Amino acid sequence: EGPPGVSRKDYTRQPLSVFDEEGAGRDRCKETPKQHPAAAEWEQDKERPWVCEHRWRGIPGMISFRKLIKGNAAAKPKPRHADSDGHVA
Repeated sequence: EGPPGVSRKDYTRQPLSVFDEEGAGRDRCKETPKQHPAAAEWEQDKERPWVCEHRWRGIPGMISFRKLIKGNAAAKPKPRHADSDGHVA
């Protein structure tokens, strides 16, 4: 699926702006979904069609965590019971 305002068959159209047309500067990003999978109302919201995951609750913490552990290689876990084909018991 393409960006809001662009159909699957016509990628030459300009997508809808992520900000409203009135110039008030309000964004049209969807709120963080409250359930998984997202409800149909959330998916079909015409007022806020953009999915801006970087603004969702929880994502900033993930970014901070990644910065915190940068450069620290995680050890690859070694299963205690594995055969030569990689099957874990």
